[in-house]
Amino acid sequence: MRELENKSAARSSRVVAGAGFTVAALFILSVAMTPLTELLSSGISANLVSELYQAHRTSILAGVYLNSLTWGAVFLVFAGALSSWLSAIGSEASLYAWIGFGGALVESTAILLICVFTNAASFAAGSAEPGTVLALHQAALLANSLSGFPTVICVVAYTLGGREVGLFPGWLSALCIVCVVFHAVSSAGLAATGLLSLVGPASLLAPFTMMAWVLGVSVIARREYRGAL
Repeated sequence: MRELENKSAARSSRVVAGAGFTVAALFILSVAMTPLTELLSSGISANLVSELYQAHRTSILAGVYLNSLTWGAVFLVFAGALSSWLSAIGSEASLYAWIGFGGALVESTAILLICVFTNAASFAAGSAEPGTVLALHQAALLANSLSGFPTVICVVAYTLGGREVGLFPGWLSALCIVCVVFHAVSSAGLAATGLLSLVGPASLLAPFTMMAWVLGVSVIARREYRGAL
């Protein structure tokens, strides 16, 4: 039984590493293809938003496609394999593992909503009223903000589970704390401008803190898998 559990853990850690590094690569590509600096400027007018979506439609749609692939598919593989890995290492981590997967599932849904609204804004630009495009753009920003809550559940549960079985080191816990702080602040969205706005620094940097955590888990998974060979 122990040998079967070890094989299951090794197989899961391999999938975690591969899916995690793939998530990071796709995320970087999607960010590089999207004119985020212009679209996420504070106080941007409806006319300018519509013009930006129309001018950058191809790159925005390509970025949305990559984001959909990242969070609607590869990230769920990463989360499922991570839950399996933690559960295989120790039953005491099982509860944390599946709470983490629940958070990951809701997070993916919220990010797919961002993709839906962004896609709609891209296709509406040039044919619909600028106010309609702006409303879709703001809906995407709001979905991004609200994705912070399930992200917090996801990273905290997985990190606690990994710590429970002695798998995750202290530096990953530090990454988890940074990720939680940024996502908790970005989820507030209580102001039109500034730190608590939908385009504030916390909202812009929060996804990068999540990606740092994913990369950290992937590095650990790769090390564990190579150590099991």
